Amino acid sequence: MLAEDLVRLPDHLRQETSFKEKHEINARYELAVEKALHNKNTPGPRHLSRPDLAIIVLDSWLNMQERGLIYVYAICVMSNHVHAIIRAPDGTEESSLPAVMKSHKGFTARKINKLLNKTFNSFWEPDYFDRRVRTGKFNTVMWYVLNNPVTAGLIKDWKDWPHTYLNPDFSSLFGGE
Repeated sequence: MLAEDLVRLPDHLRQETSFKEKHEINARYELAVEKALHNKNTPGPRHLSRPDLAIIVLDSWLNMQERGLIYVYAICVMSNHVHAIIRAPDGTEESSLPAVMKSHKGFTARKINKLLNKTFNSFWEPDYFDRRVRTGKFNTVMWYVLNNPVTAGLIKDWKDWPHTYLNPDFSSLFGGE
C-alpha cells in the first residue's frame, strides 16, 4: 500500500494495515537471517558445532528449568544459532525475558569463552529474536524448531540431531522418544 493511500484510511484501519505490513517486513527479514545462518558459506564462527559447547547451551536452559525460572518446551542448538521455546514457569504469569536471556548468555559465554581460551570477547550477539507463539501456532512453531537441522540439510529426522531437546510432556505429540 502506498503511503498516500494509508493516510486516507480511518485510524483503526491505518493502524491495522501498518501493523500487518511491519509484521510482513519483519517476517521476511527473519527468514532471510535464518537462510543465511543455514548457508554453509555464510562467514562467522560456528563454535556450537563443538558438542561440548552445544551441551553447555542445552544444559544452561535445562538448569534454569530445574531451578523453576522457566519452562522449556524445546531447544535446538545449531552451529551458529539456537532456537528455544520457553515460557514462564507454572504459577507465574510472566518471566522477564531480558533477565532470562542475560543470565543464560552471561553464564554460557563465560564457560564457552574459557574453553575457547578467549577473554574479553563477546560470545553472543547482543540482540536476539523473540516472538510470542500465537494461538493456534504452537504445533507449527514446535515443528519449525525441531526440524531446524533437517531444514539445514544436516540430518533426515530431527530425533537424530544430538543437540535438540524436547520436553517429555510433548514427546507423544511430536514423536520424541
